[in-house]
Amino acid sequence: VHDSCHLAHTQHVENKVRELLARLPGVEIHEMAESDICCGFGGSFSSLYPEEAQRWTGRKVDNILATGTAVAVASSPGCIEQIRTNLSARDEAAGVKVKHPAEVIAERCGWLPVE
Repeated sequence: VHDSCHLAHTQHVENKVRELLARLPGVEIHEMAESDICCGFGGSFSSLYPEEAQRWTGRKVDNILATGTAVAVASSPGCIEQIRTNLSARDEAAGVKVKHPAEVIAERCGWLPVE
């Protein structure tokens, strides 16, 4: 679980996503190092400072891959896209998906097919 900045640093509710996901059948949470660091998207940050943003995202993706997880979860659409883009450029990340918590919930409740 990536702790999106708006939840972790503004609203201080980073554990709520984990608590919710942990209640779902078939969900196992793999904690990553530095789950609360920025993904590199940061509103217009990734547009204004693309090289720095890429470094942050690379660090985030390294931490995701180190868990061995098949699915990374992020609550921010910007983070999801930023992480997805970086993952897609890495051979070792083949098959790793990035999803919003609502997608995982919908899949586990049978409202969406599990991808």
